[in-house]
Amino acid sequence: AEQAPATEPPWLRIARSEIGVREIDGGPNERIAAYLATVDGKPGDNWCAAFTNFCLKEAGIEGTGKLTARAFEHWQTPISTPRPGCVVVLSRG
Repeated sequence: AEQAPATEPPWLRIARSEIGVREIDGGPNERIAAYLATVDGKPGDNWCAAFTNFCLKEAGIEGTGKLTARAFEHWQTPISTPRPGCVVVLSRG
């Protein structure tokens, strides 16, 4: 596993510990089901925001509780210079 810096935010350490989780046969595995459970998701749902909510929850931080990544757009205070642990929302198109 990748070594984390000592000053790394707890949710990022949790995210690193999940490296290697993959869908099985095109569907979610038990671990992904745990991510989806944090946002009332169901098998087959896109799980990127569920994963972020899972990591935050495990670190004792309230996320958005929503299945959509866009819900993180206004979740916390924006900063001008990103740093490790930032939640970044990208747009498509």
